[in-house]
Amino acid sequence: MLIRKLLKLSLLLLLLFGVSISFHYQGHVSAESAGTNRIITLTIDNPQADIDGQKTLMPAAPILMKDTSMVPFRFLGELLGAEVGWENSTQTVTLKGTGQTVTLSVGQREASVNGVSTILDQPAAIVNDTTLVPLRFIAESLNRNVAYDNASKVITIVPKEETKPVPPVPEKEAPKKKLEHPTVDNLSLKIGKSYSKICINYLECKSAKTRFVSSFVTDSNDNIYMIDYDAKRQIKYEYLISMYNQKTGDNRKLEQVLNVNEKFDIEYLDKKNQLQSLSYRDLAPEKIFYDEKRDKLYMMASVEKKDIKIVIYEILPEVKLITYNADETLFDEENDIMTTLDGVNLIFSNTFFGSIYSVEAGKERSLKAVIAAEKKPKLVSLIKDNKIYLMDYINKTIHMMREDGRLIEVAKVKMEKIGAAASKGEFFYAADKNGFYKIDVTGKVEDYVKLSELRYNSGLYEPKTKTYDQLVPGNMNFEDLPYSPLIQRGPGGEVVVGTLEMDFFDDTIPVDFAVDSQGNIIIHDNVHKLLRRINVYGYEQ
Repeated sequence: MLIRKLLKLSLLLLLLFGVSISFHYQGHVSAESAGTNRIITLTIDNPQADIDGQKTLMPAAPILMKDTSMVPFRFLGELLGAEVGWENSTQTVTLKGTGQTVTLSVGQREASVNGVSTILDQPAAIVNDTTLVPLRFIAESLNRNVAYDNASKVITIVPKEETKPVPPVPEKEAPKKKLEHPTVDNLSLKIGKSYSKICINYLECKSAKTRFVSSFVTDSNDNIYMIDYDAKRQIKYEYLISMYNQKTGDNRKLEQVLNVNEKFDIEYLDKKNQLQSLSYRDLAPEKIFYDEKRDKLYMMASVEKKDIKIVIYEILPEVKLITYNADETLFDEENDIMTTLDGVNLIFSNTFFGSIYSVEAGKERSLKAVIAAEKKPKLVSLIKDNKIYLMDYINKTIHMMREDGRLIEVAKVKMEKIGAAASKGEFFYAADKNGFYKIDVTGKVEDYVKLSELRYNSGLYEPKTKTYDQLVPGNMNFEDLPYSPLIQRGPGGEVVVGTLEMDFFDDTIPVDFAVDSQGNIIIHDNVHKLLRRINVYGYEQ
């Protein structure tokens, strides 16, 4: 009898001990017990979480607020191995873990990661005495990936794949510094715009393009791509995609990497659902775009046909139709953008009507967002922290695109007038008559290059030998220099190419520039018909 009582008492103690452990785990997840390799599954409106296959109860169920998943901050932070802090007077949450410090406050859209400000789609909130925070922002800031299934409303949090460390700079190679006086190299002569006016009568004149290049982009290897047109070529070779290689390029001519020819012929359905054909001869390439993450080049071309106005192709590494617009909608291609987060869905704009579209290759486009602006926008885009940012440099605003497509204005750009803009990496670049500026997604403007501080290298730069060929009569392509009786000459009779002038008053000859991965500015000098490079970083002499 005594033995049975002892057995029952032992069993009861074990059960009580087990319940105690279970209750402690469900109510609090310590930072010490949380690992970086957990796979966490949560469900909207369900307080039960799955952590590596084990069930546990949350203090409150995840909920959706303005399409943002919100969860209890302390539960999530400690589950991800972070040290969690709460300042009651300011209602501020702090999470420290995996080398990251995240700070956000209840009701405030501005948060920070390691001191860098960011704008939240949905701020932290207190619901039923529980502080809830945006799950994706917290998890991704603490180096996790988040997936959300809309049908089942299931959220999955998994570790990010480890990235290989960046190899250190060799000891022999000193790091480049921003030059006090940036230098200018003349890269190639065989480039330029020339226009002639055709007048039907005294009042009716129009400009005719005979030769031009436009829409500059640089790839990850600092090759410079551009649209190249020459009316003197045979019709099937009038439009080309040309390239200048900054390491091995020929300063006498551009490399022709792609002809706009039969590869660009397509069939399409018109508004009456009738099959029609479009020849490459009907295309006028307007703008090219580079996907830095996937090393792909895209092209937007206009069409002068009643039932089709625009066609978008992937052009490198292969020519592939992405989409076309089979209606009479007008476009303003020079001011439009194209970008992609996943390489599948392309985001592109129609600034003529202030619209942003999303399209997957071979499928119908869908309206993504509308740009609200006082003046017709001119756009440049970049991707930072897996979010798309757009700078409208006419209205001087920066917008962030949410996952649902809505545009949120996150900053004003405090510049008097922006004549041209580009982007590279996580920064926008703007130009005015005095020089170039670097702008981050918070709208902070930094002087980048002042034209008054430039120093000019004479001659044509030869990248293979890192020397300069002098521009003298008898030298090949000397005749391609713009003629002027007032042209400056050096002591040996060589042509001294003039200074850069940023003239934004003639819209028919816009200033084209791009920024390479070294931070140098590639610019098409309209006045001197040269491809030129402003060397912003280098080795001080």
